[in-house]
Amino acid sequence: MYRDEVENGKCVAVTQAGWRCGREAAIELPWGGVCHRHIDDLEQFFRERIQRRFLDRCGIVPDEYLAPDELAARKRAQRRAKVVYYVRQGDYIKIGYASNLRQRIRGISESRNTRPADLETGPVELLATHLGGVEAESAMHELFKHLRVSGEWFQAAPELLDHIARINARRESPAA
Repeated sequence: MYRDEVENGKCVAVTQAGWRCGREAAIELPWGGVCHRHIDDLEQFFRERIQRRFLDRCGIVPDEYLAPDELAARKRAQRRAKVVYYVRQGDYIKIGYASNLRQRIRGISESRNTRPADLETGPVELLATHLGGVEAESAMHELFKHLRVSGEWFQAAPELLDHIARINARRESPAA
C-alpha cells in the first residue's frame, strides 16, 4: 500500500503497464483509494469470480467459463452420458437406457429381441427421457415389474403413463 497516495485521495491501482493509476479516488477501501474506472474493473472481476464459483458448486458452469481442455472433457463426457428412455410401440412401452439414444431407437424399430409376441413392427415413439444408466433403468423395471410383459417391455398402463407425464412435466417446469 502506498500510504502517500491513500492520504492524497489518489487511486492506488496498478495499470497493466505497471504504473500506479493516480487518478482521483472515488472510494476509499482498506488498502487505499480507487477511481471510478478501477471500481468497474473490481466489480467485473468479483462478479465473474463469484459467478464462476457459484456455478462450479452447482455443477452448471457455462462453456465459455471453461478452459479448452475442460471444455473438451465436458464434450467427451456428454457423448458418454447415459439416459433412461421410455418408448412406445403399439400397446407397449419399453424402458431402457442408452448412451446414443438415436441409434438405440433405430435399433428398437429393427430388432425383434425380447419383444412381446403380439407386438408388430412399426413406428417407435419416444415418450420421455431422464439421466441415468443401468442402475436407474433397473429401478424403473423394479417399480413397474407388475406391468412387465417381456424383457424391457411393459403394458402402457395409466400408472406408467402418469410416471412418464411427471418426467415431462418436471422437464417443462421453470424450476427443473
